[in-house]
Amino acid sequence: PSTPLAFYNSVFYNNVGDGLRWGTSSPKLFILGCTFAHNDSDGIELAVAPDPVFVHNCISSNNGGYGINNSSGATASSISRSHNLFYSNTSGKENGISD
Repeated sequence: PSTPLAFYNSVFYNNVGDGLRWGTSSPKLFILGCTFAHNDSDGIELAVAPDPVFVHNCISSNNGGYGINNSSGATASSISRSHNLFYSNTSGKENGISD
């Protein structure tokens, strides 16, 4: 089996496009304690969403798109989020995700 991929305490800042664009499948994706700020588009874009995705304790601010954009069409129940802070993202907090 494939190994899960994790981003811990990372900063994605001032990128052309998305801060983090996930476009490949993996068994699990962990995004924990990261900051996504001042990126031209989304803080996080899930173009292909692994099952499951965990986004916890992250900050997403001043991005040109959404804080988190689930453009993959994956079911929102496969995306776990908690204790995240969103501030002044142009398109809003989240897209393609509902609680």
